[in-house]
Amino acid sequence: MLMGNDAKGVLSAKDRKQVARFLEAFETLSKHEPATFQKIAPELLKKSIWQSRGIDPWFEERLSTWFSKDWEKHHFAEIFLTNNANNLQLEKERTVNPRHFKGEKRDWLIALENRFSNNWTRWDVATRDQFIILTLITASPQGEFQGRLMDSLGILSTRDDSEKEASNAVRAVKIALSKLADKSGTAQLFEPAKGNGRLRLHRFFDEDLRKPTIRWLCQHPARIMLPNLRPEK
Repeated sequence: MLMGNDAKGVLSAKDRKQVARFLEAFETLSKHEPATFQKIAPELLKKSIWQSRGIDPWFEERLSTWFSKDWEKHHFAEIFLTNNANNLQLEKERTVNPRHFKGEKRDWLIALENRFSNNWTRWDVATRDQFIILTLITASPQGEFQGRLMDSLGILSTRDDSEKEASNAVRAVKIALSKLADKSGTAQLFEPAKGNGRLRLHRFFDEDLRKPTIRWLCQHPARIMLPNLRPEK
């Protein structure tokens, strides 16, 4: 039986080796008995999710959709890793007033306030894309995959040039927001992206700045553009 070293599931070297052997066993089974593996894999995934998360209707719905059709264009990591944080409800807090903060946080939040007016229905496409991508990336400490950013921008993954278009769109947004942050006194807004394609991961750089940022973004009326977002507290 695998025993983690703490509640977060950090494993010892011996346990990590055992997990690697189990993964190797499943890979072998999938290659030599593909029909059998195809039948048992969904149930195994469901049981694993239930044991680690407990009852989570929202994620269960996402998983069911992935089993039925989304597996063709979405990697499992796209729904598992991001929702590991996003399935938590945002705690109801008092309105975030940028002027109640000091220094870098205050200047950055005021910059956001000036960039994203409350009259969001009159935003141009560039401003809309900046709000969507910034909100998704800051929704959890783990960041967000490019695949979900792509879907939220309405870029159809069925097109041959979709990944290139998504990459260019995300890059343009991050450059614009980084310039905004630099003017407000924040030297680095995002960590260097890692990975490729839909699994390219984008993360916020400073956790202390991320938290007030997502709180402010989630109180903005434009949040209605992301109805399924459930950021980490």
